[in-house]
Amino acid sequence: MPSATSRSTSPTSASGDEAVADQPKSIGRLAPIGHADARMAVCCFQRYCQNEPQMNIDYASDANLAQIVELRRRAFLRLAPQFYSAVEVRNLLADYDTDQLRTMIAGRRLFCCRRNDDLCGTSGWHENRLRHLYVEPDCFGQGIGSALLEHAVADFQARTVQHAIWAGVIIYARGFYEKCGFQMVSIEKASDGSEYYKMRKEIGRSASPIDG
Repeated sequence: MPSATSRSTSPTSASGDEAVADQPKSIGRLAPIGHADARMAVCCFQRYCQNEPQMNIDYASDANLAQIVELRRRAFLRLAPQFYSAVEVRNLLADYDTDQLRTMIAGRRLFCCRRNDDLCGTSGWHENRLRHLYVEPDCFGQGIGSALLEHAVADFQARTVQHAIWAGVIIYARGFYEKCGFQMVSIEKASDGSEYYKMRKEIGRSASPIDG
């Protein structure tokens, strides 16, 4: 079991954070959630959106790139200093790939949750992995992260033939991912020797081999 100070600086480690959203008008349905806690979170978000009619999920665009990077920074700074040293937090904040974000935007695989045109969360997928799931700290606890996760999973399922999606999860987000149906596969070491969780969620009718 990793210690409270372990962290991954590999690209896969940055995908696991706190975040959640509504069924978007422009993209489609939310995938079914197998765990009651996650399903409740999405229902809470949907009820919240009844009182916030300007809240929706849509595709990210290049114009959102700087906002997404800044949202990522704020989300990490709200929680990471409680678990990591100042050096580890600094390394974590620097560990993102702008080219990958642009590729996901171009492929319509990165989504934004907006409230009155203000960005409050993101999620997406790249290859066979959930990526860039972040929520505005002031919006924590509103179900945005769970729904954003399920939205990305639903899109992945609709557009690929994969039976599972993977995530590299930062240590303090393990419980969130488990509530959303992910299972622990292994504890991995990043290039700097720190650890992160490799997790997997079944999304098809039949299980696929562990090949992530």
